[in-house]
Amino acid sequence: MLDINLLENEKIVLVDNDSLLKSNNDIINVTTIITNYRLLILDYPKGLNALKFGRMINYPQEKEVIFETELKNIVNINKVKEFYKYTLRDSNYFLLKSKSVQKCLKNL
Repeated sequence: MLDINLLENEKIVLVDNDSLLKSNNDIINVTTIITNYRLLILDYPKGLNALKFGRMINYPQEKEVIFETELKNIVNINKVKEFYKYTLRDSNYFLLKSKSVQKCLKNL
């Protein structure tokens, strides 16, 4: 289950539930969504409330957006070992492993 709000005239182009996001030394399995305007990365909520409400009563959790950017903000994509480095206009970047995401962005 995904918790996203699409913008007016926004359409989903790709949903990849098997993306791997590298954060420091951790590798997190995330969902990546590409629309005709944005790239969104989603994960399950973390923290005490997620544990209290999600696991104790088996309540189905929704993935929530942990990162989003407009496609025009992605200025460069380079392969760094097994991950792709997505560099943004403001010089920030993230490391994501997903061939389908990289191919989709290359074709847009």
